[in-house]
Amino acid sequence: MNTIERFESIYVHDSGIMHVNLDVQTSICHILLDRAGILKNPPKMFDYEIYYRPAVLEFKDVKMIRYPEGYCLNDSIMYQKAMLSEFSDYYCFSLTMTGGWDNDTFMRTVEIIAKDFSITGTAANPQET
Repeated sequence: MNTIERFESIYVHDSGIMHVNLDVQTSICHILLDRAGILKNPPKMFDYEIYYRPAVLEFKDVKMIRYPEGYCLNDSIMYQKAMLSEFSDYYCFSLTMTGGWDNDTFMRTVEIIAKDFSITGTAANPQET
């Protein structure tokens, strides 16, 4: 599975962002989520290979972070995707978030330009709340 397929196999829809850490010395970005899962192959919603509560999404060798619609770090992820970036050997990992304070900030996207990602966490039962 390539990097884009791996990123699209994680399930972070409705995951809450609890903490964001950007270590500029090591070029690593950690996003602590209240939950996330890795879907079985072929991907089917809620059919997890593994489920984490909490989860850490780590981006490695971060080149830049962009906010195409302007900065507003909303706290709930609605959609994620990955694509090749304009920089050789880097990917654009995109997270669309919701939770703004008005119609203009309700949906916002953050793009993390990085070479790779990983997801880890505490294994949990997805049916437990």
